[in-house]
Amino acid sequence: MKVVLFSQEIYNMLKYMDIVWLMSTINIIAYASDAKKNKYNKKINRFN
Repeated sequence: MKVVLFSQEIYNMLKYMDIVWLMSTINIIAYASDAKKNKYNKKINRFN
């Protein structure tokens, strides 16, 4: 019974870490695309 409880704890921890990893990955992708947009906008502003 204790082993089952222990594995459940690990599973919950991994699930939480997975969610955190997913969120940070989304944030990194969003940040990267924002940076690209900003670079692109600066180029456009230079021409105008």
